[in-house]
Amino acid sequence: MTRKNNIHNIREQFVKFNCVLHTEEEDYKNNKSKLSFTCNKHKEEIQTRAWINIKTSINTVNNICSFCAKEDKFNKQKASIKDIETVFHKHNAILIDVTSYRNAKAKLPFRCNKHMDTIQYISYDAAKYYNNICSQCQTDSISGENAVFWNGGVSSKNKVQRNSTEYKKWRLDIFERDEYKCQCCNKLGGKLNSHHINNFSSNESVRFDTENGITLCENCHMPNKTGSFHNIYGSYNNNIFQLQEYFDDIRYHLKLPLVKIEDIIYQ
Repeated sequence: MTRKNNIHNIREQFVKFNCVLHTEEEDYKNNKSKLSFTCNKHKEEIQTRAWINIKTSINTVNNICSFCAKEDKFNKQKASIKDIETVFHKHNAILIDVTSYRNAKAKLPFRCNKHMDTIQYISYDAAKYYNNICSQCQTDSISGENAVFWNGGVSSKNKVQRNSTEYKKWRLDIFERDEYKCQCCNKLGGKLNSHHINNFSSNESVRFDTENGITLCENCHMPNKTGSFHNIYGSYNNNIFQLQEYFDDIRYHLKLPLVKIEDIIYQ
């Protein structure tokens, strides 16, 4: 037989956690009965849960309201403003608006001290692990004498491959599969780029695999376009998880249906 607690004691617990119990005594049968309540902080949401589950929440997360529990978890995971500024300072960058920080995945606007004319975006989570967060600094680091294959001005191996017949065929195959449309923002035609999902420079074995490519417009792709994929994530160690996160973010703001990268590349 399912145990039944005193409804008045239960009501006191709701008050203790800043909530109001709306279920009447006659509707409470036992601990598995659904209780209707609201949190004084989230009054617009009517929540319904069994007392047996609510007790578990009190013991594990010290909360009754599911929204308050999520906020508490979120706040514990948030970094301090000082920690965030320290990471960007390490990258010789200046945060423009730290108030936009909601969580470790939120994109933060910044300027590189060497390229102050460009506003770039990157998440705190990414900034912690990247060696270089400025896309223009990344480009400088692999250009000219800094390039891996620099040989007194002779074209690099990567540049030769990008001008090869195999590369041009790969690029055309990507465009044809994607019907000459940016798969992120749905822009049709115009200046389109074939994007390497796992970046070109460090993934030689899959450079010409069509499953490693996807069509993007210049606004979604080019490093010098504010808010583009490479502007946010840089040009090194790119992968499908970054691209999926970028797609979800852009398509959500454009009110477009969310899509899975795998569904596009494995047609």
